[in-house]
Amino acid sequence: MESKKPTAKRQQTLKDILLNHCQDASRLNGLLLLTLPTGFGKTHYVLEYMADHIRQRFGQRVWFITNLKKNLPVEELKQRVGEDLFNREVLLLSSYSDQVLHFLKHHDIPDSVKGQLRAFAPLCKAAEAFRNAPAHPEFKQFLQKQLTEKELVFRKELKGILKPYFQGAASMEERLRVLRATPELRWVEVLYPSVQFFEKSVFFCTIDKFYLYVDTVIGPNIQITNPKFIEGSIVFIDEFDATKQNVKRAIIENAIRFNQDILGLFIQIFYGVRSRKLPVSQINGAPKRRLDYLKGKFDKLTDEAWRIYSEYEFQSHFYHEGTDGANRAFLFHDFEYHTVFEGSGKGKKPGFLARYYDKDDQVNYIRIENNRPETDNENLLFLLNDLRSFIHLFSFFVLDFAREYKVLHDERASEEISIENAIRTTLDLFDLQDNTTQRYFIGHISHMVLVNQNNTSTGFDLSPVNQGFRYYDILNRKTHDATSKVMYADTLTTPETWLLNLCRHAKVVGISATAGFDSPISNFSLSHLKHHLRECFFELTPAERAVLREEFLLKNSRGSQREIRPVSIRCNVNKKHALGELFKDKEIVLQFLHQFHALKDFEVQRYVKVGKAYLHFIQHRNIHSFLCLLNKFPRS
Repeated sequence: MESKKPTAKRQQTLKDILLNHCQDASRLNGLLLLTLPTGFGKTHYVLEYMADHIRQRFGQRVWFITNLKKNLPVEELKQRVGEDLFNREVLLLSSYSDQVLHFLKHHDIPDSVKGQLRAFAPLCKAAEAFRNAPAHPEFKQFLQKQLTEKELVFRKELKGILKPYFQGAASMEERLRVLRATPELRWVEVLYPSVQFFEKSVFFCTIDKFYLYVDTVIGPNIQITNPKFIEGSIVFIDEFDATKQNVKRAIIENAIRFNQDILGLFIQIFYGVRSRKLPVSQINGAPKRRLDYLKGKFDKLTDEAWRIYSEYEFQSHFYHEGTDGANRAFLFHDFEYHTVFEGSGKGKKPGFLARYYDKDDQVNYIRIENNRPETDNENLLFLLNDLRSFIHLFSFFVLDFAREYKVLHDERASEEISIENAIRTTLDLFDLQDNTTQRYFIGHISHMVLVNQNNTSTGFDLSPVNQGFRYYDILNRKTHDATSKVMYADTLTTPETWLLNLCRHAKVVGISATAGFDSPISNFSLSHLKHHLRECFFELTPAERAVLREEFLLKNSRGSQREIRPVSIRCNVNKKHALGELFKDKEIVLQFLHQFHALKDFEVQRYVKVGKAYLHFIQHRNIHSFLCLLNKFPRS
């Protein structure tokens, strides 16, 4: 069947569609997917919309998100709107280590400040080591980690030095004015552009930065996807399907980073709340309704703590009795529980985890059994679920108390306290003062706020796509055989749940040639998103598809006039000789030989051939594009 011959060219039809969707006030927040072929010009039209947004000042904030920083079309937008408008309206949120490397290459800090910043010299050394390191992936990764750690120490020290300058300057706008009016501090804005966050209307960043938070340096950390900051925004997600992997990785890394011994954590909280009364002196002045609410929550918390402590004999320690020499067990939950333990090889049944209290030994023994425990009290799952619920209950109480404390503190004091410091103060009041525990609760509570920031329920959906997963790692201590730990990690959310919350507060536009493919492995689960977003899940109308199809055909109508002439590239079988054909410098050849030592000859030949083709592309300016398609290597 012959395709219809294009009759006329419509100018920027995709831009028109974007304008209609993004600027139509009657359209609800939600998700629009642009599943258009590679080469259509999706990014081009998005940038055209963003340029109009800057020139005409539409009002909303606009975000351009992608999975790799090299794919952020920052310079392209600058060329469209001009440097002055770009600098006034646009903010690129880079990684802190990238900002340090760029700053130290082109700038320096005043000598008058260097003496106060003891962390500056180690930061410079770490940056220089990273910049001059050989191109060895693992070594570069190690140096990158070192630079990240040194930068964090430096940033914390800098905040402490800035604090006296901001006396009486409560708002971000006032602090930024102080920064710009103080000659010895003007470099801070160059090193950390995030101080301009509230001045800008258009933002570029990777999905990793977008998921986590922005440190404004002169104020509190900002969770970008918090409704307070993202409400009513336009969010373009380039390479939409690929970004799921980044979000998933960030969720898992967050869960692992804040894993804790759930038994030890409960004991800490138990003694903290049972040995203390509600510290009302810290929240005197709060409305009676709020005081009564907090008192009720605290009473419920102490009652629940005592119930768990007495019901599961927490006066005695816990010890995992290994089966067949196993001293470790792993309990995983997605849609159902799965038990894995050392020695659970092929042919062995998965076990059930049981807790038995031995009155004579005064020990809670954890055992793996073939049959389900007879009572709920003996079933370890019931204990673990009670502990998990209790930690959530305590976390919400700490957050409520900290928020009330912050409001009253900020009314009395000349300088605001951050919510993180308010949480630390609350934990101190209940004797939870060690850094590890405080870091856990600050991270856990921040993540809970992110997950629960939207009250719209997704219904009774217990699927892994909606619930995520959690695990318990039961292990005996290596130094002795007296007690066991139960390390606990909980993702609390999933990429789909995170995206749903985002779509309820912003107009999200997913851009990718494969954005519309419902494949939960390589893409967000579109069926799940459609089910929960309902009328807020937008797709191109048949009329819009027809117009875009015509435009695409018109753009590529001369493709049949092109001729592809394959040219075979030969390559020496010997690794050294093959690299010598590509590089004239012997040191470079030796460097690549070192990197390729584990590769087989045919693998090296492949990359040398690609290198030769790319060299030809660079040397011939009349060639305007380079496409490289590679098959996956066979395993054997």
